[in-house]
Amino acid sequence: SDPDPGRRPLECTARPGDVLFVPHGWWHMVVNIGDEDGGADGGGISVALTRNYVSGSNLPDVLRFLDTRVGQISGCRDRADAVKPEALGEEFRRALLTHGGEDEVGGEEEEEKKSDETPSSERRGRWSSLLREAEAASRKGW
Repeated sequence: SDPDPGRRPLECTARPGDVLFVPHGWWHMVVNIGDEDGGADGGGISVALTRNYVSGSNLPDVLRFLDTRVGQISGCRDRADAVKPEALGEEFRRALLTHGGEDEVGGEEEEEKKSDETPSSERRGRWSSLLREAEAASRKGW
């Protein structure tokens, strides 16, 4: 245990209905307490959802991570059909250039709304430009 409280790990237990936000760049570990041991509340199922957010402002960091921290990429080694960690950076870049950063979760209604607001070629052009700038910034190091 480090005498400096700022260097010690933080621990918490999230209860039903709680949400925990982990900021960009914070190392973390999650243990889901669930059916095997009766759960934190004496029963039930634990569910963890995660979403990694990429924007123009953190794109250089994301690219740098995908290129230099391949061993730390998780969530794709245990599935045969997933993109391999070594290819994830290139696949991510290809998807940005192909889809222009579209959010594919929205479904048809969301896609129609986006089409009315911003042409897909314009979105692709914007992400292409952001990608070029981020590639240069990502080479500068952390």
